[in-house]
Amino acid sequence: MDLEQLLLENIAQNINYSGTGRGNFERFSRTIQQRKSHGRTLLASLEESLPEERTEEYLSEDPGTYLEIVSEVGFPLAIESLDTKECKLCNVRSEGNREYATIFLLDDRRQVFINKLERYRKQDSRTRTHSKLFDNIFEIRLANLRDFWTSNPADFPYENQTIWWEVWLRRRSFRRTEVEEFLNFCEHSGIQTGAGKIEFELQTVLAVRASTSQLRASLTLISCLIELRKVTDTGHFFLAQSPIDQRDWVNHLLEKTNFNIDTSTSVLVVDGGVNSNHPLLLPVLAEADCSVWDVNWPKHDPLNDHGTRQAGLVTYGDIAEAAAFEEEISVNYCLESCRILPPAGSHDRELFGSLTYFSVTNAERLNPEFNRVISLAVTADHDGISGQPTSWSSEIDQLTYDGEGKRLFVISGGNIRGENVTRHYQENTQSYGIEDPGQSWNALTVGAYTKKIDVAEHEYRHWQPLASRGDICPTSRTSVNWGWRNEAPIKPDIVEEGGNLLVSPDARELTNADCVSLVTTSDISNRTLFSDHRETSAATALASRIAAQLWSKYPNYWAETVRGLIIHSADWTDSMLAHKNKGIENGLRPKDAKEVMLRMFGHGIPNYDKASSCSHQYLTLVVQDTIKPYKLKDGDLSFDEMHLIELPWPSDELLALRNAPVKLRVTLSYFIEPNPGRRSYSQRYRYQSYGLRFKLINSNEDPDSFVQRINLVERDGEYEGGQADGRGWGLGDQLRTRGTVHQDTWEGGASELALRNYLAVVPVAGWWKQRQSALMSAKDEERVSYSLIVSLDIGDAEADIYTPVEVQVDAANSVVVDTRV
Repeated sequence: MDLEQLLLENIAQNINYSGTGRGNFERFSRTIQQRKSHGRTLLASLEESLPEERTEEYLSEDPGTYLEIVSEVGFPLAIESLDTKECKLCNVRSEGNREYATIFLLDDRRQVFINKLERYRKQDSRTRTHSKLFDNIFEIRLANLRDFWTSNPADFPYENQTIWWEVWLRRRSFRRTEVEEFLNFCEHSGIQTGAGKIEFELQTVLAVRASTSQLRASLTLISCLIELRKVTDTGHFFLAQSPIDQRDWVNHLLEKTNFNIDTSTSVLVVDGGVNSNHPLLLPVLAEADCSVWDVNWPKHDPLNDHGTRQAGLVTYGDIAEAAAFEEEISVNYCLESCRILPPAGSHDRELFGSLTYFSVTNAERLNPEFNRVISLAVTADHDGISGQPTSWSSEIDQLTYDGEGKRLFVISGGNIRGENVTRHYQENTQSYGIEDPGQSWNALTVGAYTKKIDVAEHEYRHWQPLASRGDICPTSRTSVNWGWRNEAPIKPDIVEEGGNLLVSPDARELTNADCVSLVTTSDISNRTLFSDHRETSAATALASRIAAQLWSKYPNYWAETVRGLIIHSADWTDSMLAHKNKGIENGLRPKDAKEVMLRMFGHGIPNYDKASSCSHQYLTLVVQDTIKPYKLKDGDLSFDEMHLIELPWPSDELLALRNAPVKLRVTLSYFIEPNPGRRSYSQRYRYQSYGLRFKLINSNEDPDSFVQRINLVERDGEYEGGQADGRGWGLGDQLRTRGTVHQDTWEGGASELALRNYLAVVPVAGWWKQRQSALMSAKDEERVSYSLIVSLDIGDAEADIYTPVEVQVDAANSVVVDTRV
């Protein structure tokens, strides 16, 4: 495969758009008399919770009372009615079968809320007022400190315990005066604060070290607190075997490596620092490009060479494989390093989101021109329900969204460690969820598989590889058992080599060994040049290398495109597909069995050749464009436009192949702006600012009928309806639309595909649509970027589908305009 991909310019047609569906709200059943009694009970609880007057000195200009709203068992709260001018929604969480919402009821508008409850209580059969709001409420009470805790309930500190907290403050003003107010409170209360902070559109996050009693004192004094979380700590373990010094290997690798480094692409290794003096890293990493969070730390930690190991794999891949073959290695990108991990024994805590922000922005200050792959294999235990966004994962999403297509995060999914690793690895990996910040929506999250099954070391000659070839690495985490799955993206996105484990003849012991590990650079301060490496850290480094290679080849591609192409190129091994087949045999529905496979392996193993090149039988088309999801209409945001894309198509060649089997793969990749507060990630308040979907024309549709089927605006009186033809798709609409990368593969006859060269990109709702306020910029004017990748694969058929399309594209691209804004 040596032909370049075809980038399509200015191909999308803008069409006014209106969606075609809406959701339902399940309400607790009450009679009129029951509503009267229920209203009296709620009103009495409310009045009991509200103070008659305030005597304390308030820290802000809008005093009020924090209340806890508890739902009936099994029924949701009407979240949108709890975030109004009179009450501000702080957070939403679920425990057991109830939903809990913490709200802040403003003193000067409390009567508005009371009046709503009075009207609900006095309703009759003719007027049913505010039933949706109050029917599903079981209880209203005064909120306490625990009600702001949205991490794992079991981790809430005991009385007077001092811990590091994440304090989330609602943004109340353009100048964020609430932050200064809270910091002043901390100073006067003897509360230690971290050096960094994280600022989202509607929230600010700070780290403070305080006891429960110290924070409890702030509840009646400050009006902008929305939630409290646990500050997470890193938990990655390093294995430090020392291979024999083989300096000849270094010379061999340097001789066969072509360092044709330009200034378009870099890989920033965010870790414990990288030793840039290693002879294999000197050509790609300048000492000036090594940064550190704390100027008192050295730029790399000699007691923690994890970052140096990562750098070796990013540059050369698995050195054991690179050294064994004579093929030339090409490195067209440079490395950067930022140390964010403190020396052993440090007890201060910083927000990892703040550390990551520093790493990226400092690198951009030093080298502003780079397309930058940020390689992050530092992970932490999740602070709450697995799969939900955290301040760290949300900051990564924010950095990516704000990156103008020049920032791509590649993140480790995390590892199972210590005694939690068992020989029942297939079931075990499904039980341990991907770690923070691997749930990031905009990042490329990497899990680990293995093909290393050969036992070459004499001392382990009677041991057996634990995982079979092509199966999951025995310590790789998955999202099969995430506590929050309905709205969460499916992670990991892809898998890469992470090594294997060996099991003893009596099946009682497990070990790692050089023969089932990867080889990479070590910290030379330990007097060794090479070290073993493994698990999702190694897999993340390999995926970062593919991203850098791809971006170096196509420097005009956006980060959305690079991420999309890597996922687009991936596929599953037979061992991975066996998990799906086993699930079906055990009674799972095919959709559920596919989801288990996706949550273990993502879309599979990426293929650099397919990600970067075409052949006469394999064609990849790339569309990079911007779309305006919303417009202002009658004071509210409504959908604005959809894109209709007519693809250049080898129609004659496909028709000539008749019913020969062919594949069409479509990938839509975009980045969202996060809304990270744990208010609610369903219904109206969503984590994503907007969403996009792709639609494919049916084989029996003309373009006008296709547009009318998916767009209410375009329907006329003669429209008779129609549905999408779901036959032939591998995943289907429900599985492919999680997160911000949507991919699916259609398989069928060539002649049918010859008639299906129209695709549409349409918007779906997100928090922008519902959260307009004076603090936000005009989202009705916002254009957002997306990449649409389409591949045709005719297998071994003797036909050329590339050349006729290339001719069409060359003619259409005679005038090139950059569509990104």
